[in-house]
Amino acid sequence: MKARNFVASTLVFLMLVGLTVYGIYYNKMAHDYEIALENQYNRAFTDLMEHTSSVEEYLLKALATGTPQKRAQLLENAWNSATQAAACLSMLPMNHNMTSKVQNFLVQIGDISYSWNNGAIRGERITDDDYKTLTQFYGYATELNSGLYAVYSDFTSQRYNWRDIQKDSDRIFSDDTVLEKYESLSKLTKPFENYPSLIYDGPFSTHMSDIKPKGLKGDKITQEQGAEKIYKYFSDRKPTVNVTENNRNANIKTFSYTVSFEEEDVHVAYMDLTEVGGMIYYYLMYRDIGEPNLGAEEATQVGKDFLARLGVVDMEPSYHIIEDNLATINFVYVKDGIKYYPDMMKVKVALDTGEVVGLESHAYITSHHDRETPTPKITAEEALEKVSPLLNVEEVNKAVIPNDFGGEHFVYEFKCTKDDRNFLVYIDAEDGSEVEVLILLENENGVLTV
Repeated sequence: MKARNFVASTLVFLMLVGLTVYGIYYNKMAHDYEIALENQYNRAFTDLMEHTSSVEEYLLKALATGTPQKRAQLLENAWNSATQAAACLSMLPMNHNMTSKVQNFLVQIGDISYSWNNGAIRGERITDDDYKTLTQFYGYATELNSGLYAVYSDFTSQRYNWRDIQKDSDRIFSDDTVLEKYESLSKLTKPFENYPSLIYDGPFSTHMSDIKPKGLKGDKITQEQGAEKIYKYFSDRKPTVNVTENNRNANIKTFSYTVSFEEEDVHVAYMDLTEVGGMIYYYLMYRDIGEPNLGAEEATQVGKDFLARLGVVDMEPSYHIIEDNLATINFVYVKDGIKYYPDMMKVKVALDTGEVVGLESHAYITSHHDRETPTPKITAEEALEKVSPLLNVEEVNKAVIPNDFGGEHFVYEFKCTKDDRNFLVYIDAEDGSEVEVLILLENENGVLTV
């Protein structure tokens, strides 16, 4: 009898120890997840501050310079910085209503800088009205930076953190008691309360974000159905799926999730699914990446197979880059021998195990649809006559590339060389005009275009 009681007591003791150990492990995993998430948001915010500061600096210099050539360079820099700032802002866990006008401002400032840059390259001087608009943009950029530094000051004094903002985001400006805690956030958004929906009504203005995405198919899913999809996707890894919020990424409604795992080498994954069709809009996993065991060619095949499993077919690799033992491959849709660059997906593959750890689908979801195969009005030989005679043409393909107005150009793509440099020259297949020239940057880590 005593032996039986001893065994029973031992079993109870071991169960209690096991539950305690599991509780400690689970709490540690949750704590590590929160730290990783907070660090990710902090990085996005400091990058946002850096890029918006650069925007302000470049706009001020553009106002001061007197030559179109120098203004072109400065406006190109402002355009790049504004684009990166907008991307950083979209990563922060803030209610869309809080950030929409700031996001709108960053998109417009990038658009108008790009447009003026093209005019400056052609030697055009900006008009008095343009100068007034540029001054207006500079004023908003200055106030935005002031607001960002106010928020940063509250972070450094630990007045609040991103977890607090995420929790209270919907109530910050509707509840005075909550607003008191986040007073600095009002300095970030207040300058834009009366910001006009459209300061600049040019070819790149934000009405482009209202274009109905062409690649969404299927029925609408609920937030819970999206979570179930993610459970199934990671079923062999025992995921914990948390709903972040409902987002509107540009013109596409999505559900956002964070996913944690029991494996110690995986910190956290982020995934956005479209409300229509439940497609993966964005996916990124953070984990330790070991020494590479795959090359670029193998990683490309992994990416192509991954897209096929998602039901995305007829995709061919375009260019790739390898950084930190991760290969990022651009895939474009190909039909009847024509490359459709607007229909692009980016797949990120870890070179240690060949696991897909990232996917960006915005371009594909926005642009992909059934098209009639276009017929060129000029031959490839006639298009070749438009290519500089100083270039050596090595290859010619047909392609569709996006234009500046949200439409598309049907072009001949000429791959050329000159003095050990590689170029892509695009000639319109309808009127023979030169549409674009890109430089190919190739090294042991991949290929990029500029």
